[in-house]
Amino acid sequence: MNEKTNFIHKSYKNMGDIKLENVDIINSINYIQDTPFVINLKVLYYILKCFINNTDLGSNGSTDIIFNMHNESNLFSDYKKNGNLAKMNEILRHNSIYNFTISNLSAALLLRNNIFYHPIFIDWRGRLYTSNSLLSFQSNQFTRSLISFSNGQKLNDLGVKALKIYIANCYGLDKKSYNFRLNWIEDNLNRILDIDNNMWLEAKEQTLFLASALELKGYYDNPETFISTLPIYLDATCNGLQHLASMTNDFNLAKFVNILESSKNEEPQDLYSSMIRNIQDKLDNIIISDSSYSNLDQLNLTREFIKRGIMTIPYGVTIRGIKDQLISDFFTKSNDKIKYTVTGTSQTINKVSALYKLNNKKHLKNQDNYDNFRLSGSEIMKLAKIIHSTLYDTYPSLTLLVQYLKSMNSLLMKLNLNIGIFWKTPSGLILEQKYMEMKSDTITVSILGKRKSFNLSKSTNKISLKRQNSAIVPNLIHSLDAANISLLIKSLLAEDKKMNLVSIHDCFASDANNIDLLHFNIRAAFLRIYQNNNFINDFHKFIIDYLINLGVYVFDNETKILLGNRKIIDIPKKPDFNQSFNLNYNLMKSQYFVN
Repeated sequence: MNEKTNFIHKSYKNMGDIKLENVDIINSINYIQDTPFVINLKVLYYILKCFINNTDLGSNGSTDIIFNMHNESNLFSDYKKNGNLAKMNEILRHNSIYNFTISNLSAALLLRNNIFYHPIFIDWRGRLYTSNSLLSFQSNQFTRSLISFSNGQKLNDLGVKALKIYIANCYGLDKKSYNFRLNWIEDNLNRILDIDNNMWLEAKEQTLFLASALELKGYYDNPETFISTLPIYLDATCNGLQHLASMTNDFNLAKFVNILESSKNEEPQDLYSSMIRNIQDKLDNIIISDSSYSNLDQLNLTREFIKRGIMTIPYGVTIRGIKDQLISDFFTKSNDKIKYTVTGTSQTINKVSALYKLNNKKHLKNQDNYDNFRLSGSEIMKLAKIIHSTLYDTYPSLTLLVQYLKSMNSLLMKLNLNIGIFWKTPSGLILEQKYMEMKSDTITVSILGKRKSFNLSKSTNKISLKRQNSAIVPNLIHSLDAANISLLIKSLLAEDKKMNLVSIHDCFASDANNIDLLHFNIRAAFLRIYQNNNFINDFHKFIIDYLINLGVYVFDNETKILLGNRKIIDIPKKPDFNQSFNLNYNLMKSQYFVN
């Protein structure tokens, strides 16, 4: 195999610049895109019935199904003239979902009597993507509910059990034990099977619950002849942090992301719930010395409130990004303003800033104060900072890892070789992350007698250390979850096992009968990435060896580099992650690694 054809550069614009010869990756692509699909007619006809009857599913909590344009769409221009950004965004978001809903329904009607396939491509990190957005198994839950596997199976006992657990998951009970979920199904079986009672509208994932309930009804109606074709999805628990816990051998983190041994009677561990107390404690300690944080103490910090911020930290979200998430998810800009002054070296500037109101009083400790409670943008930023820092404070091994990776970025920039950071994934791909500094140019044009200016950004020839640092952890994780699916498929092919299989990066789906087998193979593939507890060692050694092959003089036990100007620079020391748990034993006995 030619190594050059397994080296994928972030900076390449044209995917055709590389002729990939990695057999395992090609097999992964082919394995998934060879999976045939059909339209789930039961779901399609049920949703069409709702459409014809003009049932407003959006009012029942769904954000994935909207049957009508926004009733104020004709006022969009007026809102634009008045600068009512909130209303403009509301209309645009609503109509975007409407257009997507109608497009998918139309595509489903066109393909209702056909078998179809999803072409797959990879990005530069090796991640698999469908080439189409309509009727894609990588789309939203409404779209996924419209498609089924073409090839089905009669349900065995394991399949019936997997289907029931999946129904409970879709309802919102995925944080309960497996046994609890199965008992809940039996207690609510009549309601679940009575589709027209609209129990599905109560579910967390409404249309997936509908699809799985219809599937279970089909089985109970004809248990001897029913053929199940429904994809059953398994989601990894905080996948980014699962990779980081395994990479750093962090026992405490591994515990809360369900890597450790567990039983079906236990509830899955929940990192987000465990972080609430830590975040509140940090806030309490800050308030003692800084009263500007005191308003934040009125917030009722729940799992829902902090989840998105914690979840996206491994994927590179900034403090400002968490602030924007909080505003988007939980706040509305009020008509109130706050005045403040900024004192500079030569003048004092008076400024006015918006205040934000909570969307729901449940996020306030004293709900009687709901109408009067407001937070400034700077206060929400302070909360975002606490959420961001608490994760690293709780798990210091993450800080060590990030510091090491940033130091490697700095080292590679000092060499002036115009190379980014690179690594070899367990699936054999060699990746180069290379983000360049951007330059902004202003272009002014005349349109119908009116002059208009545009800011255009273009790439320079200089690598951006800031962009390299912010992107390395998420890109490393993305490449590893891509390796996970590749290694999974490699093992299936080695054992000559063919199953219906789809992947949404850290989420997997197959037939109900194959869920236990899929769960086992997902864990086994993940274990192959980390089983020798030497991923960082391999990562470090690959970079050093690659530099040596480029002619860089490395000496003193590979701790120093001599540059052409006789300058000596230190190579970052690998962080010492002492093994604190047996990954092999724990992972293979974990019930909730994927759930």
